[in-house]
Amino acid sequence: MVFVQGDNIELYDIWGTEERLDLRFSFQYTFISKQSYLHPFLETGLSITDTKVKENRIRVRSQTLAIRNPTSTYYQIRDYGIGFGGFGTLGLKMDVNENFALWAGYSANYSRINLGENDRFLLQHTIFVRFSLAGLASGVN
Repeated sequence: MVFVQGDNIELYDIWGTEERLDLRFSFQYTFISKQSYLHPFLETGLSITDTKVKENRIRVRSQTLAIRNPTSTYYQIRDYGIGFGGFGTLGLKMDVNENFALWAGYSANYSRINLGENDRFLLQHTIFVRFSLAGLASGVN
């Protein structure tokens, strides 16, 4: 059995990047009130997430090394995947004027990313702000 002794622990930078495309097909219900410009809303639906690893590296002293090798036939690690799931959203829509609205909310997405050996369903949290424009082309002939 080997035990680590002394001050021989060193810290190095490790990082990774990936591309994700998140498609959501949803139903939305907005509680409209003519007396207020604030309107709560609820959303629910299905989500599809397409993920691809772009980079995974570690810096040891002055060298930067790739952790994964996409051409390696030895490890056979899948670095892309499509996962499915569902989500629910709670938010607030604010009508700024008749052409512009601001949306803010929280969304919980229960899905799997299906990347590498990760094929479990997990909960992901999102806080968001949306801007919507309407009626801007109504005066154009």
